[in-house]
Amino acid sequence: MKKFSFLLILILLLNLISFAEDFTLEKALEFSFKNNPFLKSIKQELEGKEAVLASAKTLNLPQMTFSTFLAEGNMNNIFSSAPEVMPQSSVILPEKRVLDLNFNLMLPVYTGGKINSQIKSAEYQKNQKRYFLEEIENELSSKVKEKYFEGLLKIEEIKIYQDLVRLTEALLERSQHLYTSGKIPLFYHLRAKNELAESRQKLNDVLAEKEKVLAQFKALLGKNQKEEVNLIDDLKALEFKKEINECLEIAKINHPQIKAQDEEIKTAQAEVKIAQSAFYPQVYLGEMYDWKKSQLRGEENGYTTAIIGSLAIFDFGKRKALLNEKEKNYQKTLNLRQDLVLAKEQEVVENYKDYEAAYKNIPLSQAALEEAQEVFKAANLRYESGKGIFI
Repeated sequence: MKKFSFLLILILLLNLISFAEDFTLEKALEFSFKNNPFLKSIKQELEGKEAVLASAKTLNLPQMTFSTFLAEGNMNNIFSSAPEVMPQSSVILPEKRVLDLNFNLMLPVYTGGKINSQIKSAEYQKNQKRYFLEEIENELSSKVKEKYFEGLLKIEEIKIYQDLVRLTEALLERSQHLYTSGKIPLFYHLRAKNELAESRQKLNDVLAEKEKVLAQFKALLGKNQKEEVNLIDDLKALEFKKEINECLEIAKINHPQIKAQDEEIKTAQAEVKIAQSAFYPQVYLGEMYDWKKSQLRGEENGYTTAIIGSLAIFDFGKRKALLNEKEKNYQKTLNLRQDLVLAKEQEVVENYKDYEAAYKNIPLSQAALEEAQEVFKAANLRYESGKGIFI
């Protein structure tokens, strides 16, 4: 019993202890692609579009239905099968009690390009969703990298501010000694106290910023906020190579949003062709077999094969209005592509300039660090020579 109680307490303690999971950048990207819930939802939408395409492809194949009619009355009437079951069957049911079994098969022969356009439309919509998924993956990858490097930067900043706190604590201790020995006025001693307070405040701020960055990082990965993570890569500057014109050309060709817009244009073209098909005859091959047993005529059966052609003649401009709508929508997609290209060019230029400036600022930040180190050396030299530590 004591052993069981000990094991139970041990399990509870282990559950209370949180173990941090180590993440390289490569592992973080792989983990986010598998577990980010928004990315999962887009993948499911893509699977839905694939199902729509598979459904559209069946429109070119024979469609067969089976219908049963059990009826009784005192006059002949025409009944149709259930409206949701296609192709629909219509039969004449005689008076008296009757049982009718009906097989109906329909195969499209000519539809004015309607079915092929419907298939292409479904395929273009699937491609559009695939490029949208690629865009989301690129955005997620970019955000994961951003938060990963931002987290590494905060870790380095924490080290710097911890060193700064230790430095200002040492300077305060020295200023206290110099002040009590009468070598510096109270003003300098108070300034040292204020600098220590400021350095501690900055350390607290950067610690809070690090936790915020890690919270955003965990959300991108699809991890619970209670789980701990460690960023274990080294912080290093990425080399800046490509020219801005090269970046612009790459964006025009490879940006997923532009590719997705191209698929939307193709979809709009297919929708125009679907609307145009309403002006052409719709021709189907039909085959029907019917078995019937009634009180009036006994048992009978037979089949009918037919080619059915239908053409809309007059509809008060309904088809023309629908075609006009689809043509205007196609023109809209062309304009949206042009607007999208301009927007992406602007984004490339802005991001290029931000990155270029950050890359150029790396030596400047190193110079600032060297200056801080020299200030500390000067303070030490003045202290060792018995002078005030502030110049």
